[in-house]
Amino acid sequence: MRAASEQLIALLNSQRFVTCNLFTFTLITGVEYRWTDADVDIPVGEHVFSSSGPAISGAKYRLVRGMQVSDLQLTVLVKLTDLIVGVPWFLATRSGALKNCHVRIDKAFMSAWGKPAESLVIFEGDVTESYDTDQEVMLTVASDAKRLNTSIPRQIFQPGCMRTLYDSGCKVDKAAYSFEGTATTVPNRHSFTTSLGQPDNYFAFGEIIFTSGDNSGVRRSVKGFVANKIELSYPLTFDLQEGDTFTIRAGCDRTRGENGCAKFANVDNFQGTPYVPPPESAI
Repeated sequence: MRAASEQLIALLNSQRFVTCNLFTFTLITGVEYRWTDADVDIPVGEHVFSSSGPAISGAKYRLVRGMQVSDLQLTVLVKLTDLIVGVPWFLATRSGALKNCHVRIDKAFMSAWGKPAESLVIFEGDVTESYDTDQEVMLTVASDAKRLNTSIPRQIFQPGCMRTLYDSGCKVDKAAYSFEGTATTVPNRHSFTTSLGQPDNYFAFGEIIFTSGDNSGVRRSVKGFVANKIELSYPLTFDLQEGDTFTIRAGCDRTRGENGCAKFANVDNFQGTPYVPPPESAI
């Protein structure tokens, strides 16, 4: 069952309304874009969905009883002048900047075009795959229901902490351990130096999100951090340039040691069993 406001119910009962789709794209950096497939801008609450963005099609859905996991294939018709995260869509697609972008699709109802609209959520999910053709960007969006596909029981005996860094169980403040940096020397696509002054291994097992240049919006995990040199777990698609900026977050090796809970003063929330003997040593 989908919740509807009293205003929406009254509008539907009047049988005098027009509809369109609303698209909200939330990137991993937290930046939001709002577009509509209508010919005019659509105001909904405090937000306005722009009609001058890329043309998005493929917002097909159906209502079923029970649980069903579905994927959407969205087609985004873009021009070379259309930008996302500051770069053309085609560049963002090839670099991986759209990976894990959260997509929400609402159906808007209004008494006439341009009037304030009431909306109803019809789909939410994350981009799992993207590629481009001559004029289009193709996105595969997996429904949020796929997040229920987790192993049960979730808690198992293992030496490392089971929590995810910065989640509600870990309780470490992400903002307090996020830093802005700039690439200084770039010998290749998987390592570079920076002027950040944190100690060695501080950012190992953390994440980095590039905020400028051809790799803007791209996220990578950090394999190592020694003598201000950052080593990525996977090479970038495009060359990194000196002066490109990024946001980087401290990592955790999931132990109680100096690169784990001790770094974050968070030993009380450690959830691992380091003293349980391995199966081969059990009697």
